[in-house]
Amino acid sequence: EKSLSSIALALNSEDSETSHYAATVLRDVLNEFRQQVQELYIAMNRKEKGWDEYACLLVEYMHKILSQEVFQETEQEEFIDMMEQACLLLYEQMYYRLQPKYIQWLCDLLLRAHKYDQMKKWCDRSRDLYPDELSTYVCYLKYYFTVEKKKEFFEELEKVQYCDRPGDAGTHSYLHIVI
Repeated sequence: EKSLSSIALALNSEDSETSHYAATVLRDVLNEFRQQVQELYIAMNRKEKGWDEYACLLVEYMHKILSQEVFQETEQEEFIDMMEQACLLLYEQMYYRLQPKYIQWLCDLLLRAHKYDQMKKWCDRSRDLYPDELSTYVCYLKYYFTVEKKKEFFEELEKVQYCDRPGDAGTHSYLHIVI
């Protein structure tokens, strides 16, 4: 599951045996993914006891695969929408279960899918829940950079430079790498 993008590259191999093997592996893993996502999504939407655990599992499981961008664009976007729905349920009903990394993962996927308005909403939600979290700043910086809002980008950069958070001594070098 961690190397699906590499396996997808093997589909174009001149060696027919290699490309056939890659296609078989990719097909099997993606079909299993589709099935698992559907099961978790249904369990989450039943809203029975423990639905929040299913939502968290869904987000974490989907991130592993979606971040590799192995689906066709329309199917990738459908899965991103499902992941966003899981995050939205957590945000609206159990916000304390919505981890900063979930929002950052979703923002990264929305950015790649060119869904900038949705990404901005999640940046704002991240700021509401986690105003001093580094991932909140990173999401905003990526958003402003991509939509070419230079003034807002530098204002956000200024905020993170002067944010006083204990234990964040490496923030500046980390931000440099991330951006």
